[in-house]
Amino acid sequence: MIQKPKREIPIKDVIILSEFVINQLSDIKDKDPNLRELSRLLEVAARLSRNSCRLIQKQDYQTPLYLARHVIEITGVLFIIHFQSRLHHQQLSVILSDPQIHHLLRWLRSGGSGEGNIFPTHPLVHRGLDLLDEWLGGVRWQYDALVEFSNQRPRLSITRNGVPQKEEAPEMPVEYVINLTCKILVNFLTIGSALFDDIVKFQSRKEIKRNSERTYIPAPKQVELAHAG
Repeated sequence: MIQKPKREIPIKDVIILSEFVINQLSDIKDKDPNLRELSRLLEVAARLSRNSCRLIQKQDYQTPLYLARHVIEITGVLFIIHFQSRLHHQQLSVILSDPQIHHLLRWLRSGGSGEGNIFPTHPLVHRGLDLLDEWLGGVRWQYDALVEFSNQRPRLSITRNGVPQKEEAPEMPVEYVINLTCKILVNFLTIGSALFDDIVKFQSRKEIKRNSERTYIPAPKQVELAHAG
């Protein structure tokens, strides 16, 4: 059970960052369809972060924990795409056509309907989180902390007489939980933005290099033949 905080938790940084990311991504709409597809991941993370803050302002302190978990999961997928792009030098179109990545993106396109939230149990998500944890450290700890806190809810126990009895979940330090949530949102939205920008820049450099390596063969000149008079 989460109590109401005794003092106001500053969430302005999360809102400002979320709005900034959403506005920046609006420029992608008229560009390459693969970039638009990739930007969908980051845009969802930004909107989840912004919605988390609005819920906290309405004194809903439980739902933002789930949303923050989803932001970390999306960052894990972005790291996988970044890993494939930079290390294996794959084209973005090839990466996004991978069945597992395509499955996740298709689920986001559908608005998360039909299958429930597939991110928490998807193997690609957890592979990305493991790689991200190796790179930064502390990623798994933050993710597991959110899982633990978000699962804190009243439980049922059985008495000796076989009568179900509701047990209250232990009270959580709400100010700590909300501060942890906000810091995670800022950290992982920043990481996700940096990964997205680097993927875009790297893919653009590859495209420029590929175009410059194409051999230009000029059209043959027409030769006027001299005819003997």
